Amino acid sequence: MTGSNAKQIAGFFLFLFACLAVVLFAFLYTTRKNITEKLPAVSHQREQGARTVSPGAFNDDAQVRVTIGTADVNAEVAASDAKKHTGLSGHEKLGANEGMLFVFDSLGPYAFWNKDMLFPIDVVWINAGTVVDVYEHMPDFATSPNFTAAPKENATFVLEVTAGFVQEHGITIGDAVSIR
Repeated sequence: MTGSNAKQIAGFFLFLFACLAVVLFAFLYTTRKNITEKLPAVSHQREQGARTVSPGAFNDDAQVRVTIGTADVNAEVAASDAKKHTGLSGHEKLGANEGMLFVFDSLGPYAFWNKDMLFPIDVVWINAGTVVDVYEHMPDFATSPNFTAAPKENATFVLEVTAGFVQEHGITIGDAVSIR
């Protein structure tokens, strides 16, 4: 084998290696992009030990901690359609730092109504670890039967808390949210 042939063979293998590297990179990039687009995972703030949470990881009646800014809420999870339909209907009251977290499988404009609500609430819509809309002082059912609050932005989570919570804690659109 001459030096010229050895160089040609080495060049061929270098070219083959470069092609394989490009194909591997393209495969990994495409796979990662497709997985990210298909999963309903919501990336949350990673400070203070928070972790990424997927809506599918929640079960009805589970207790989670929702942190918005400096406010912490101990929330009961509503993940099934039946639990979401019932929500806080019939509850006597919520404590100062208690709420209900509604978990949706996909991003959407989820409107909430006050059917059988015995007290007014604040509603916070959350997407990708950020508050995307709020509605303060949704009236109880006796005051305004069948009142509905609809968000201006799509969300994957909705948090209901006692009326006045949003104002008391200075919660605004754009605030970071973590769910643990």
